[in-house]
Amino acid sequence: MSESNSDAPIRIAFVITELEFGGAERNLVRIAAGLDRSAFAPSVIALAGPPVGDSRLVGELGAANVPTTFLDAHSIWHAPRAFLRLRRALASHSPEIVQSFLFHANVMAAAAAPVGAPRVLGVRVADPRRARARGEQWAARGARAVVCVSGRVRDALVRNRTCRADQAIVIPNGVDVESIVRTPPADLAREGIPPNTPILLYVGRYDHQKGIDWLRAMSRAMLERLTHHHLVLVGDPTPQGDAARRAWNASHSAERVHHLGWRADVPALLRRADLLVVPSRWEGMPNAVLEAMAAGIPVLATDAEGVGEALGPLADEQTIAFGQTERWLERLESIATDPATRTRLGQSNQRRAAASFSAAAMVARHAELYSRLARRERPPSLT
Repeated sequence: MSESNSDAPIRIAFVITELEFGGAERNLVRIAAGLDRSAFAPSVIALAGPPVGDSRLVGELGAANVPTTFLDAHSIWHAPRAFLRLRRALASHSPEIVQSFLFHANVMAAAAAPVGAPRVLGVRVADPRRARARGEQWAARGARAVVCVSGRVRDALVRNRTCRADQAIVIPNGVDVESIVRTPPADLAREGIPPNTPILLYVGRYDHQKGIDWLRAMSRAMLERLTHHHLVLVGDPTPQGDAARRAWNASHSAERVHHLGWRADVPALLRRADLLVVPSRWEGMPNAVLEAMAAGIPVLATDAEGVGEALGPLADEQTIAFGQTERWLERLESIATDPATRTRLGQSNQRRAAASFSAAAMVARHAELYSRLARRERPPSLT
């Protein structure tokens, strides 16, 4: 890691929409808590209020002595108040660098950042919606760097003119492989799943982006082909998620389909699963894929942004194009029914996660970026 020319640590204000337990939020906390305190002085500002449910991320920031501020914005109607509070919070922090994560924080920080403080946008997905693209295009104006989690996200942003090629930097997500490997597999007996039952696992929001509708349409055929497997779905404690679960239950027998809701023990569930399914329409670099790789299990996913970059040389064996139902079913059956294939793919995935996607490497790459920006140098070419 490069050292600053000044003896004082570089003050960095991280701005994020919220600190609920999600992929972007976890990576922000890893970065803020993992930076060398002799070189950096991080603080975190969340536009929303404190988490309603799992507050582990707030606890990790507290344990790392990272000051954390909540602005209590709970809807778009609170945006004017949140903007004023963010501007005051940034002024009080006097940051030398402002790093924002996620769409609303990117836009709000672009408007509220102190004049002269270099801004860094964190873009997590290649969102095709025009309103999002226009908002992030506006936010990227004047930013010193736009950190993309995968090369395909970077390419999409440059192609759509959201940002310039010389702004876009690729820093992949990171995962704590050793921690996941040490995690005991989950016991699902209380969920009605007998021991040793083979598990297909879905982790994510019940959302159009995540392809949950396509997965629901395929699930009956999936379980007809795999007569001993159960499908376990984890995530999304929202009204939209509740509606999706009701629609699912209305059309499927619940005997081998299990909706567990939001869970804090995803690594343990991945260690218990035989295969992770990722039917997304678009992505950035799915944390669930990296965590499944760290857990040593194979993946069946669409070739959404970042998935192939995560899986590397074995991506072709574990991905198909979105919407190709018959190919999905064939690939699922070939992986799920062949123990040797599952072991080979799982072991290769785990080795790749450890070698290429460690949390420490992600923190080090951000530290290099911040050091260069503080010295008013060009951002590093990180790919």
